Amino acid sequence: MAITLEEAKSIVEDYKKSHFVTEFDSNVVEQEKFWYFRVGFVGSSGVIVNKFDGRLFVMGSGLSNEEMFWGHENGFSPDKVDIEIFEVNNPLKVSGMVGALLVQLGKAPSHPNRAAREIARELIKELPQKFHGVSLWLQIPWFIEAVEQNWLTYKINEHRANT
Repeated sequence: MAITLEEAKSIVEDYKKSHFVTEFDSNVVEQEKFWYFRVGFVGSSGVIVNKFDGRLFVMGSGLSNEEMFWGHENGFSPDKVDIEIFEVNNPLKVSGMVGALLVQLGKAPSHPNRAAREIARELIKELPQKFHGVSLWLQIPWFIEAVEQNWLTYKINEHRANT
């Protein structure tokens, strides 16, 4: 069930009213699978509305549009996601990212950082590894480089509370 631009605008209007957000500008950026509207609040750069199902996703403000759109197209938009790592080709780089996930999940100390990396380094020796309910939004630039450099093979799914 694809939606029209007018239906997407209506979804955004409802969001604006119910969340008391501001319209930064009226420009709408159209991509193949979604529209991007510049409405939000401090810490938000806008919202994306999927063309297929009309779901609205609030975008953070810490990324460029290019990074944000890449992240949305690659499954990073839900606040929490599940990631499964199947293959690691650069253990040094991947152990840093996995260490950050372990800290986020409360499974490794945040200081010293090398402690989390050591735990991660051992963990990624046995694959696949799954991490449930993590936020990867601010890691998008890392993942863009990881994909370009083939540091790992992974899959991301929207987090479901019962997984």
